[in-house]
Amino acid sequence: MAHKSVRAIVAISLWLLVTAGAAQDTEQSMLKNTWRGLTPGVATSQDVIKALGPPGREVQGATYGSLEGLQLLTYDDIVASIFLKGDRVLLIITHPRGGYPDAVSAWEGALGKPEARLPSVNGKSARVNVYSDKGLAAISDGNNVILVEVFVPMTLDEYTRHLYRKPPVFRK
Repeated sequence: MAHKSVRAIVAISLWLLVTAGAAQDTEQSMLKNTWRGLTPGVATSQDVIKALGPPGREVQGATYGSLEGLQLLTYDDIVASIFLKGDRVLLIITHPRGGYPDAVSAWEGALGKPEARLPSVNGKSARVNVYSDKGLAAISDGNNVILVEVFVPMTLDEYTRHLYRKPPVFRK
């Protein structure tokens, strides 16, 4: 009887390891700097239109962070903004339900602690959880991810100089 108990414990332990590993693999595969087949630095405006259709709005001369003169394509129905420099996708901003986890804890489980947690323009308690070497940032309010930035992997210094949008001083 003890032999069967040991076998059952081993079987349950193996099952837990396999399912935990599969869940982590799923989270890690979701946490890449490619969204709907579009990879910043590689995808072109034609690739965007082929993947998403015509944008709801197009703006020339848009600014993001310290970068100016960008082309902005917005898709309100799928909650996405695509910034292009020249003809290449520079940055994708989307809602986490577009294929990314909606909890900071899930991001940390897959990628570890962020390189930096910076104040966000999205609210007094909001933070930008930066994984610049992965080309990702999760904008959160508490544990809830409210927006995702997808960009070309870079250093934290490059991210803060070029893409980071420093918030104004919030007052009571």
